[in-house]
Amino acid sequence: MIVDCHTHLSTNEEWGDVFLNEFAVAYKKTGIDLHVTPERHWKASASADKVIVFGINSKFLNMCTPNDQIAAYASAHTDKIIGFMSIDPNDSGAIEELERSVHDLNLRGIKMSPVYQYYEPMDERVQEIYKRL
Repeated sequence: MIVDCHTHLSTNEEWGDVFLNEFAVAYKKTGIDLHVTPERHWKASASADKVIVFGINSKFLNMCTPNDQIAAYASAHTDKIIGFMSIDPNDSGAIEELERSVHDLNLRGIKMSPVYQYYEPMDERVQEIYKRL
């Protein structure tokens, strides 16, 4: 069984200008296209049996891939796609979004990133998220 455990479903608009500009500088000669629509993701995932997919939500970098979008894609392909939520500890509604993503959206894992979201992993706000998990 082949499981791809790290894939993104984010368009250029959702990645945000800050990240895309820095990515362009660092990887200007690679030809990597980060604009991933559901159709592109599905095609790229053809050889895997299961695929974990998520976006990254970061207030710091203005990144926003709605958890609802990930959930809709995952629910359309329940045999293959495993949707993860992205929770930004800097968001005042982080706990509520975590609860909504689990109970209403049926997302099965979480993506957090101290680098993109600019937080200390042992910060008290983050501890509260870890407790809920």
